[in-house]
Amino acid sequence: MRSTEGKTIDPLLVRVVGLLTVLVILIGVWMNGANRKMDPESGTLPGGFGSRVLALELVKSPAEAIEILGGDGRDYREAMRESIWKDDFFFIPAYGMLYLGLAVLFARRNFPWAVWLALTAAACGLGTVVFDLVENHHILLVCDANPPTQEIIDSLYRASLIKWAFSFTTAALLSPMFLWRRNFPAVSNRLAFIVAVGSIVIGLGLLGSGITGFAGLYDHPLIERSLGLSFLGMPLLALIFLLAPRRFLEGR
Repeated sequence: MRSTEGKTIDPLLVRVVGLLTVLVILIGVWMNGANRKMDPESGTLPGGFGSRVLALELVKSPAEAIEILGGDGRDYREAMRESIWKDDFFFIPAYGMLYLGLAVLFARRNFPWAVWLALTAAACGLGTVVFDLVENHHILLVCDANPPTQEIIDSLYRASLIKWAFSFTTAALLSPMFLWRRNFPAVSNRLAFIVAVGSIVIGLGLLGSGITGFAGLYDHPLIERSLGLSFLGMPLLALIFLLAPRRFLEGR
């Protein structure tokens, strides 16, 4: 076990979080492949989105919802329902556990305010899960209504904004765990140096995702870019946590 000024961190815990990261990546790739089949081949959807799912999450009027769900002559209602029942059924618990695992690791760090930042990140991660479920409920209502009312649309829009706000806050709060170090390894210590640089890349990805995401709460298409930033460092995180957990814990 690795101890940082009285705080003991078992490398096994780091590996478990690494496995959760792999799980989220695999489900995310699976979902992306399924959802992309619904995306337009050219042009954008109402709101300037390239993703049909994201466009529906942040829809603002019944007319936009009708266009998103079938404006090109196809009916996407059943595909949306399947995306929720089949994909999110696995994805939401997986990323919820990943948020919790990262928060537990952060709380054990020798970092100023680590415990409070970790608790806040865990609470925001839980908020993301809760409002993701609320959002899914309202997406199902929109798909079942013909046509959907403005009241349903407004409820969906609010739930989506709150979910994304919680998600981006969680990402930003977790970034110091990867960015902060008491000391930086020498280049001659190759593995430790690579892990340290990789950790900074992960932290910058999380921080960039949070900042871009908050901007996306006002300019919604930026949310798509934010998601790209958040997933950018996930394969690297999984590799470091699974293959070099002790190196990750050094200098912290």
